[in-house]
Amino acid sequence: MTVRLGTMRTIVISSSDVAREMFKNHDTELAGRKIYEAMRGKEGDSEGSIILAQYGPHWRMLRRLCTSEFFVKSRLDSTLMLREKCVCGMVRYILEVCEGGTNNAIDIGRYIYLMSFNLIGNLIFSMDLLDPNSRTGAEFFYHAGKIMDLAVKPNIADFFPMLRWLDPQRIKGKLEHESNDDAGANKKDFLDVLLNFRGDGVEEPVMFSPRVINATVMEMFIAGTDTTTSTLEWAMAELLQNPTAMIKVQDELRGVLDINSQGVLGENDMKRLPYLTAVIKETLRLHPPLPCLVPHMAMDTCKMLGYYIPKETQVLVNVWAIGRDPKLWKDPLVFKPERFLEMNMVDFKRHNFEYLPFGSGRRICPAIPLVSLVLPLALGSLLYLFNWVLPNGLKPEDGFPLRW
Repeated sequence: MTVRLGTMRTIVISSSDVAREMFKNHDTELAGRKIYEAMRGKEGDSEGSIILAQYGPHWRMLRRLCTSEFFVKSRLDSTLMLREKCVCGMVRYILEVCEGGTNNAIDIGRYIYLMSFNLIGNLIFSMDLLDPNSRTGAEFFYHAGKIMDLAVKPNIADFFPMLRWLDPQRIKGKLEHESNDDAGANKKDFLDVLLNFRGDGVEEPVMFSPRVINATVMEMFIAGTDTTTSTLEWAMAELLQNPTAMIKVQDELRGVLDINSQGVLGENDMKRLPYLTAVIKETLRLHPPLPCLVPHMAMDTCKMLGYYIPKETQVLVNVWAIGRDPKLWKDPLVFKPERFLEMNMVDFKRHNFEYLPFGSGRRICPAIPLVSLVLPLALGSLLYLFNWVLPNGLKPEDGFPLRW
């Protein structure tokens, strides 16, 4: 369907058939990005952004950097101990709260967020940004949180361009202020890759400017923390409301594995935990991290399934609706991990257009290899070591509302 949001024309795709047509036959034409006002640089572009860069040589260079340096198997293998350390830290903090004898409910979302943030910090800077002795880490955590809040805040200037110069909500001004603050570190790993990059000077820059490096680093924090946190938080919420599934996944963990005393799984154990994997896949079906993905944009006028899509039209792929389509899924609103144990079931790593939690085509999320390791590692560790119940005496049959 077509809707108008102020002056912004938007196409919303809510079926797997149209999504297949888009990603298979019109992927290049619709590979542009709709850049919101808050995310534009001072020159009006999105330089340095892997997510928001327009399709072209600059984007291909950034994407290639992701797949060959950031999320390649050899680098992920070399950072196994970092992931286990950060998950272990999350478990340790929760244990300290439990051993303190408090009866207060645990804000599991907060601990997952801190774990995700610290993991990205270790991968990029080789340092614990949440180290209580690190002032730099605390400052970076504060500014990154402010940027995340501002970046997702609805901005009236996006819908009425005549108001851009006014910046009526001061979103862009505040975002530029936060982005210019001390970004934190000059250590190793992912940051080293950016600092040591040398291009051909033709389609690629000779080296990255500080602005590009800052944008790339901040984007990794924004994309890596919120999506991981929301997925794991939803998984816990669904399991708490479905105690049979909770017992089943905990029985699998505790019956199959000999986990170390710190309660942290090993990534090699994931192949032996099909139900845990199914829980994560079912969570992503019902609660994709970005319900309409990152907005695409028509780079030129095109015709799709008999309809004309004008140039610069925003395109939203409603993967939330596709994942709940009764034509595709039996009992679509029911949390049922068992469906992903069936033979030849869809997987987000393949081209299954009825299941697109991370998108598809050229703009598919490049961090899937990392996400696929972190989600089961963190969720499995939480479920193995702790028995979880709802706070304040609530019972699943009470029908408590899940937060949307």
